[in-house]
Amino acid sequence: MALRVKALFIYPVKSCQGIQVDEAEISKKGFKYDRYWMIVDGKGDMVTQRKMTRLGSIGTKMVQKDGQTGVELTWNGERPITVWEKDESDIRQTAEVFGGVMKNALVCGEDVNTWLDEALGAKVPTYKLLQCPKDEKRDVEMDMAVNVPGEGYTTGFADGFPYLALLQSSLDEINKKASESASFDSNLHTLDVRRFRPNILIEGDVIPNDDDDWHEVQIGKGTFHFVTACERCVLTTINPDTQKMDQRMTPSNALTLLNKYRNFGRGALFGQNCVSQSHETIVRKGDTVYVTSRRTATTKDHDLGKKPSSLPSCGVLSLFSVLSFAAAVGLAIKRSKPNPAQ
Repeated sequence: MALRVKALFIYPVKSCQGIQVDEAEISKKGFKYDRYWMIVDGKGDMVTQRKMTRLGSIGTKMVQKDGQTGVELTWNGERPITVWEKDESDIRQTAEVFGGVMKNALVCGEDVNTWLDEALGAKVPTYKLLQCPKDEKRDVEMDMAVNVPGEGYTTGFADGFPYLALLQSSLDEINKKASESASFDSNLHTLDVRRFRPNILIEGDVIPNDDDDWHEVQIGKGTFHFVTACERCVLTTINPDTQKMDQRMTPSNALTLLNKYRNFGRGALFGQNCVSQSHETIVRKGDTVYVTSRRTATTKDHDLGKKPSSLPSCGVLSLFSVLSFAAAVGLAIKRSKPNPAQ
């Protein structure tokens, strides 16, 4: 089967539940409305499931009314509250995102802040919902990028890159490895795609992790550049239905599994971080995917953290061999000389 888009996802509020959509619009900071809102604490620091797994209980749904766009939040499917998109002239504050700072994030209002405090169990006012400003951005780290055209790639409240792609074959492989455990229970330990939070899930006749050496990829009418493999964190170990974190040796602990076969020196890698300049282009579920160019072997190994074969090591080995041979020859010559003691 040819490669195609199996599913598309956006995550309106960072680290909360995502939404599967039939189509998504490419923008400068990722798919439109993806990680458009973010929860922060009293210091303005981002709050994620890494430290508060309860965020996984917050459901999200995009809504529209009278020309306005907003997001409806629910707590375990109940207590809905709608947050409407803020005007750029509204109140702003500073927010921290992975060491980066956005100075002009928009404050969404006291009603939703109170709702968050109650949902997340805060005894005093603690949490705020912020909206990503249109007039501010975070630059994407392009240290690993090779031959990626253009510059000025940006993101909003996403961790580091605007897009994340994943292969269905890679997801199938990690589930197969999980099933090889003697304690595996398909009802408890199947690794749902929600654990890995991709924007684009791709299926078709392709080997697992083939995207390690994808460079330029055409998806529908949009062009994406696959920049670097995604280093995974503890979010992959959180059950999306229970919000409980797997124990290290549980068959469904994705980090334990990935570290066994997908850690080449820079962490457990799974899926690909991407960028795109096909702004305002629509990507749709079912779109055909074409890999139009691939990385070189050297670039791929560098990205994965693999250490290339080292000439100095070979030189040391060769020198050792030469010295060993010389020592053996010297010993033979010594033994061939007459011994005065005899």
